Parts: sequence; structure tokens; C-alpha cells
Amino acid sequence: MKNWVSIGPRTVSLTTTLQNGCTTTESKIINVGVQPLVSFQVEDRCAGSEVPFTNKTTYTQGTVVYTWNFGDGNTSSTAAPVHAYGSSVSQTYTVQLKAGIIGGCADSMSKTVTIQPLPTTCSFDINGKVSAARTSPLQFVPTGRSMTNIKYTWLTGDGNQIVSNSAGTQYQYASPGKYCVTMVASNDAQCQCTATKCVTLSTDISTPEGMNNAVSIYPNPNSGIFNVTLDATINTDMTVNVYNTLGELVKTVIVGSNTTSIDMTDFASGVYVVKVIAQDQVATKKITISR
Repeated sequence: MKNWVSIGPRTVSLTTTLQNGCTTTESKIINVGVQPLVSFQVEDRCAGSEVPFTNKTTYTQGTVVYTWNFGDGNTSSTAAPVHAYGSSVSQTYTVQLKAGIIGGCADSMSKTVTIQPLPTTCSFDINGKVSAARTSPLQFVPTGRSMTNIKYTWLTGDGNQIVSNSAGTQYQYASPGKYCVTMVASNDAQCQCTATKCVTLSTDISTPEGMNNAVSIYPNPNSGIFNVTLDATINTDMTVNVYNTLGELVKTVIVGSNTTSIDMTDFASGVYVVKVIAQDQVATKKITISR
């Protein structure tokens, strides 16, 4: 047995010597190639998720060429590919990796990967009265095909989350505004799909309570500049009046929108009363200017 340390053609000669002293020699040219040792790792995944294939193949020298067969009719020639399977049911695929050294030898390995299906439904409806953010909850209702054995996690868009079954859930927001709700559906195989819908909650400002709930002033305390926002659709100007602790009107701002910035950097630190007026309703808030 002979081990060569490099690849390429080699001339091998065999000399035979008889007892009478006669000899004969036969020579042949053989090609010495490197034998790679193929190995790779793969883990089960959910349908639609990218499956990474970790190539562990080793070889001593030469240029290696890889051929992957993912078992679903797709192939790749990259060293460490990723591949997404689209199975809608639980299915096992046989993956084969072949590695060949140019001018040398080849090796191969096969492994199986199981692809689990996604939940059969991944959509939902938002039902409820969006003009009553603080008084009426919204309903989050899954829709679509079979919802058996599916768990739903609702990210409400305001930092909270709720877990429910196929019946869905309800949630009441503390203040008006735009909230994007994300539903995460998980099946028994722990495969997930997500859907997101946004809803804008407004507040009816036809009552003093509604008007007060609709007005936000921030930051508070502040260093002299603050924002005033009226979370409602209005068809008139919004007036912002600022009073000192003596009840004296010190600043008035009138804008044709429902949001504005107030600059009071020229005023002394202290507590001020802010009155926001729109559509014949008034909201009264206190702010603190601190420097």
C-alpha cells in the first residue's frame, strides 16, 4: 500500500524477477486523487422557514465542488446553502450532499429533514367601536380555515399581550391613537405565522369627559417646550390658552390642526394651567416647567 501526499498522475512500475535471473517490468500511469469526507448538519423546520445546511466536509487539498439535492426537486452548488420548503403538511425529505475534488475523488452523505406545516389560519378581524377608545373594548377574532389546536398570542400595540383560543379575545385601550395589532398563531408543532392590522382609535369630544380624554400634553414636566395633541377629528381651529397660577392668560396659540408645539422658554419655571378649546369643548390640564 502506498500513500501519496499530493494529487496528480503517477507512474507505477512492477518488476518481476525469475529464479533464473530474468526480469520483466510493467508500468502504468494512475491518477492520484484526494478523497473528501462528507458531513453536514440540518435541523427540522417549519414550512416557509429557511432551513440552514451546515457543511462539515473535510479534505486535505484541492478544489472541491458541492452538489446538494434537497429532495423536493431543488438543488444547489453553494457550500452552505439555505432552502425553504413549502409543504402544507408534515413531510420528511431526504437531502443528499455530494462533494468531489476536481481531478480527485468524491464522497456523499444523505440525511432526512422533517418540515412541519404552518397553522391553517393566519388572519383576523378587529371588531368594535373605534370612536369610543376608553369606554368600549375591541374584539380580536381569528378568521380562516380550521382553528383546532391553535393558540393565539395577541400583541396589542401598546406593550401588552393576550393569549387566547380560536374564540379570540377583547381588549380595551387606555387612550386614543393608532395601534398595530399582531396576531401570532401557533400549532401543536410549534410552527407560527403572524398577521398585523392597524386601527386608529378616536374619541368623541362632544362631552367634557370625551374632550378631556382626547387631549394629551407632553412631555410633562418639561423645560419650556411641550406638545399639545387632540386625538380627534375636528373641523374647527384648536385654541390653546396658558394661564399662570394667578389665573392670568400668558399665552395663546391658535392652529388649524389637532396638534401643535408650545414654546414657553421665555417664561419662569412653575406650574401653569393649559386650556385646550375645540368645537365648543374645553379640556383643562396642568403642566410643570422646570429648568
